[in-house]
Formats: sequence, structure tokens, C-alpha cells
Amino acid sequence: MSPSDMFEDSPIHVDSILAIEATVDDMRSQNEATHRLLQDVLDKLGPTQARNMPDPQQRLVLTYTRFLRGAEKELS
Repeated sequence: MSPSDMFEDSPIHVDSILAIEATVDDMRSQNEATHRLLQDVLDKLGPTQARNMPDPQQRLVLTYTRFLRGAEKELS
């Protein structure tokens, strides 16, 4: 490429760069605030339980019921 085919750099527009930097900073602070809010909500909800796992209390009842049915069969 010959030097005549090259373009000179455009002048720097400091105002545009400052506006972009301010926008990026604002987006970062909004992201951090959103992250804190979501984390607070998750903390209030407590630990999650897998959908394919029974409730521990329900599991205890089912185990006890099966135990009683087994004991009834042994007695009859």
C-alpha cells in the first residue's frame, strides 16, 4: 500500500471519549447494583433444592410409611 492510499488519522474528539467513559462507568455501577440486589433476593430465598429430589420431610414420612407397611406384612 502506497503512502498516498493511506488516510490520516482523524482528530481526537475528547468530549466524545469522555462521554463514552462516563457511560461505561455508569453501566458498571448499574451492573454492580443489580448484582447486589439479586444476591440479596437469593439470600432471602435460601438454598435451592433440586426439582428431582423429594422434600426431606416428605422423604422421612415416606420411609416411615414403608417401614410400617413392612411391619404389618410381617405380623400377618
